[in-house]
Amino acid sequence: MSTARVLDLDVVPRETEVLRLLGYREGSTQLGASIVSVMREARADALPLLHPRVAIAYVDAPFELGGPGLFDAATRLALGVATIGPELEEHAERLVERREWTKALVVDAYGSAAVEALVVAANAQVCEEVAAAGLVAGRRLSPGYPRWPIEQQRALFDRVDAPSLRVALNEASVMTPRKSISFGIPLGSHLVAESPELGCRFCAMLDCAYRRHAPTSLDESAPE
Repeated sequence: MSTARVLDLDVVPRETEVLRLLGYREGSTQLGASIVSVMREARADALPLLHPRVAIAYVDAPFELGGPGLFDAATRLALGVATIGPELEEHAERLVERREWTKALVVDAYGSAAVEALVVAANAQVCEEVAAAGLVAGRRLSPGYPRWPIEQQRALFDRVDAPSLRVALNEASVMTPRKSISFGIPLGSHLVAESPELGCRFCAMLDCAYRRHAPTSLDESAPE
């Protein structure tokens, strides 16, 4: 396992996740033609503005990160910062300035879905890498979650190559660009692996027999 590096990963946000972020309930909401049209326009705008990159580093125990007992079962820790870059956010802000509020909201949802899909893809790569070393990847957590103070963002940033991603922290330890996620994955031989269900919303294998979430297409919701 390489100690620290930056990954360029291709991700496409799942429409089911975009709809969930917009408040639609899968299988119970029929989309009207107007929202489908806005979503298609927003998708066409959003996808070229995604620049997904992840900085990852592996550190050995004992850890200075996390609250009491948070990573006690781990022998190593995979740390990361993921971002899609600032361009999508900037485009959404321009849409707000033009009072295209609905489209701005949908573009923003595409960005949120994209960065989450990026973290899931990075998590999957970590799982594959550590399996070769006989380790199991546990549940992914982020600073700001219970028992992991957000103030530890700076310590996490000190261990990964976040500057190469052009991701910065403000005085409150909040990241910019906003569509960025930092995380830690505990690694060890006695950990329980996280359920793959969480990643099904983002996986491209739509015909997988083990999929937990059925795919939804805009084309199934309303005519062109």
